[in-house]
Amino acid sequence: MSKILVTNIGNRNITYKGKVYQDIYNKNEKGQDYKTFYVWSQWLEENYDSEKEFLDINIFNPLVVDEPRPDKIVLIYSDQSFLDTRTDQDTIYEAKILKCILKDRYGYADEQVELKHINAKVVETGSLMLEYRKLINAIKKQGYDKIIICDAGGTAQQKMALKIMAEYLLDAEQYEVKYAEDNQKVTDVSMNEYRSVIDKEQAIQLIRHGEFSAACHLLNLPIDYNEIIKFKDMTSVLLVHTTFRFYGNKVESRKCFNNIIKKINNPLLLDFLNGVVYTDNNEMKEFFGDSMQDIVDKLFKVNFLLNLKLYSECILVLSQFYELFLDKAIETKNLNYGKRNEQTSSEMENLQQFFILNYKHLLTEKFKVDIGYLNTQILIGKILFDGSVRAFCIALSPYISHTDDSKKGCLINNVRNSIAHKGLFINENDFNSKYKYIENLILEFNALLGLTKKDLFKEYTMLLENHLRY
Repeated sequence: MSKILVTNIGNRNITYKGKVYQDIYNKNEKGQDYKTFYVWSQWLEENYDSEKEFLDINIFNPLVVDEPRPDKIVLIYSDQSFLDTRTDQDTIYEAKILKCILKDRYGYADEQVELKHINAKVVETGSLMLEYRKLINAIKKQGYDKIIICDAGGTAQQKMALKIMAEYLLDAEQYEVKYAEDNQKVTDVSMNEYRSVIDKEQAIQLIRHGEFSAACHLLNLPIDYNEIIKFKDMTSVLLVHTTFRFYGNKVESRKCFNNIIKKINNPLLLDFLNGVVYTDNNEMKEFFGDSMQDIVDKLFKVNFLLNLKLYSECILVLSQFYELFLDKAIETKNLNYGKRNEQTSSEMENLQQFFILNYKHLLTEKFKVDIGYLNTQILIGKILFDGSVRAFCIALSPYISHTDDSKKGCLINNVRNSIAHKGLFINENDFNSKYKYIENLILEFNALLGLTKKDLFKEYTMLLENHLRY
C-alpha cells in the first residue's frame, strides 16, 4: 500500500544538540544573544555541513522512521516575507534543513521529500483553507492509497485548516490523522469533532438559503415529531421546529417544544407559543381568527425568498399564499359556494346565480364559472367581502386570469404555472425587467396585512446560526 505523509512544520520540529529553539533561546533569561527562529534557522541552514551532526528532526520522527515508511513526505512551510506581517517565526529554512536530514540521516531520496510553501498568513484560516484545498486536490491526483496527516507542527489555524479540508475533500478511508509525541508515540486523532464542525457550517449555509429540511437531513435530524421529542437539546428541536413552521405545519412545529418547554426564553419562540401574530391589522385578525398566523407566516416565507433573490421559488410560494388567503376567506364567510372542493348541485346553482346577479356581462363571453377557481373566488371577494379582505381581492384581481380586470401580460398565475410545469427559472435580470409588478404586489400585501416584522425567517436563520456555532 502506497502512502504519503503530509505535515505542517513549526519551530519545534527541529532540534540542535538535543534542544528545540525555545530551550536554546529562552526569552526570560537575561544576558543572552537572542535570535529569532527565522534568523537562527537561517544560520543553521547556511552552516548545515558543519552543524549537521548536531541536528535532528523532532516530534514526527516515528511517522518517518517506523515501517512501513511513507513513500513520500510533504513538508508544509511558511514564508510570509511577501506579506504585510511578521516573519520571525517563518519556517522556510527549517524546511530545507529537515529535507537534508531526511535524506542524509534517514535515507530518503530527494524526490521523496517535497517542500510546499503555503501562500497565506499562517493565522488566517480562510486563506489557509484555499491553499490546503489546492494542495490536497493535487495529492489526490497522485494516486496514493493512503494519505497520512500529521497533527503536530504549524499554527493552530494551519492544523485546523488542513484537517477540515481533508474532511471536505477526501473519503474517510482515504486518509488518517496521526499525532506524534515524545519522538516515539503515535496516536490516532478522531475527526468526529471536525466532521461536526463541517456539517454544522454546511447546515448554516443551507439554512441561510431556506433549505431547512436539507439541513435537518445533513445533521441526521428526522423531520418527525415522534422522533424529535427524543431530543433534549434546543438546537435540534429549534431546527425541526423551524422546518415545520417554514412549510406551514403549525401543529407539529408547536409540539416540537413539548419536552423542553421550560428551557425556552427566546422572545421569538415565546411569541410563537403564545400565538402572537406579527400584524397590526386588527380587522383581519378578527376576521380570520386562528388562521391568521398561518396566512401571515406564508407571506413571511414569500418575503424571505424574495430577499434571497430566489424568484422562481418566491412566486410559487406567493401563489400558495393568496390561495390560502382566499380559501380561508371563503371558509370564514361561511359561503355555500366558491370553495375549493366538490360542491353539491345546489351550491353550484348558487354560484351561477351569484354570477348572473353580479357579473352577467362576463357570462356572455368565453368565461368559465367553476368551483375552486382563483378568479371565481376573487370575483366573489370583490362583491361580498369588506374592508381589508375586499381590498386584498381588488389588489390581486388584475394579475389573475379571467377576472373582470385582468391585465394581459401581467398574469401571476400564468407565470406560476410556467415555473411549476415547464421549469421556468427566473433570474434577477428577468425579475427586474419582466416581473417587477409581482414585487410591487408583494409590498402591497405586506401593507394590507400590516406586517410588524421585516423578515421573520431571517430572524430564525440568525437564531439557528447562533445555536449551531455557539
